[in-house]
Amino acid sequence: ILNATGEAETDPAAIKRHVTDTLAGPVRWRACMDSLRRLAPDTLLEIGPGRVLAGLARANNFDDRTRVLSVNNLRGVDRVFETPGTPSAQGG
Repeated sequence: ILNATGEAETDPAAIKRHVTDTLAGPVRWRACMDSLRRLAPDTLLEIGPGRVLAGLARANNFDDRTRVLSVNNLRGVDRVFETPGTPSAQGG
């Protein structure tokens, strides 16, 4: 989900076009959260120190059906996806 548009994007050319907008323009946080909620993810993964984004996800109406995990490095990401019951362990 691009901060510049607030919408999901999978086309690499479109993502490249929006990189500058994402860096130089305002972040459309509410639109990003609305788009993400419509996708109905079962897990959100915050990578970096602290749990600010995890708290903001909860404040933006993600309920208990959505796991919000915070890790502070790539090793933590690997551990999340090695744990039974996670998307990659289920083939997704």
